[in-house]
Amino acid sequence: MQADISARRPNIPALTGLRAVAALLVVLFHYKYIVPGLGKSLAPGARVIQAGFVGVSLFFVLSGFILAYTYIGDDGSLRGSRKDFFFARFARVYPVYLFALVIALPIFIDISLVHPVGVMKLKDTVRTVILTPMLLQGWTPKRAWMWNGPGWSLSAEAFFYLLFPAIGVWLAKQSQRRLQLIALIACIAIITPPLVFEMSRLAGIGAVTPSTYGPWVAFL
Repeated sequence: MQADISARRPNIPALTGLRAVAALLVVLFHYKYIVPGLGKSLAPGARVIQAGFVGVSLFFVLSGFILAYTYIGDDGSLRGSRKDFFFARFARVYPVYLFALVIALPIFIDISLVHPVGVMKLKDTVRTVILTPMLLQGWTPKRAWMWNGPGWSLSAEAFFYLLFPAIGVWLAKQSQRRLQLIALIACIAIITPPLVFEMSRLAGIGAVTPSTYGPWVAFL
């Protein structure tokens, strides 16, 4: 039985402040590449700025909580139809995402065609033009950053949206014991690749720098 989405859940004001903190962390992290010395070890709050990328992970977790809170009924069923869910997600995310792509287009043209950066080739540019508007660039790490780099996170979020109506409802109907087991398996799956990478020191990488940021690091 499908729950009614028209009966809105009460807002949780505290989460708005949490979103602001996460957004500020991400903005500061990216500005360290623009403002000289901002990310240096002696700059005020440098350690916080250098770790600002954790704001993205916080957004992912927060989004999962809000989606479950809003769209999963007390009986574990989806509130509203899948069509309504996907339309609401599209309307909330894609117009702004597309606007950001338009804003970033001149820079993308410059670094990919006019003054090519690094090892990017014409085929990378073509694939980026196809994949990025479709929110698929996150599946090809080499191209995820070529056109509006920070948009890779929305590529990942779009995948979560695609899975949510099925997996979210399934999880909501599991017992607490089974959910704990699933969470444990998920944690092991998440932490294993970085541990293997660290222990094997693939390609002899001891530290991640612009010169050692290869496909494996991008994948992780």
